[in-house]
Amino acid sequence: MKEAPGQIALACDAWTASLRVAFLSITAAYIDENWKLHDVVIAFEQLHGSHSGENLGTVVFEVMRDLEIVQKVRVCAT
Repeated sequence: MKEAPGQIALACDAWTASLRVAFLSITAAYIDENWKLHDVVIAFEQLHGSHSGENLGTVVFEVMRDLEIVQKVRVCAT
């Protein structure tokens, strides 16, 4: 994701599988220097605990920090 030249938009989706295991997927979208749209799954995490905003936000921020994109993210939609 470091190759994303400018701003990044994130989309998140959380759900619980039939065996009561919760997951969060995070997708990043950005436009490169040639105006080509990229849409990439950047994380697929198992959630521990509730689907609270605090819990989800912690996971999303950890992914952004690990990928070094905190300063590039402009919006996160669920």
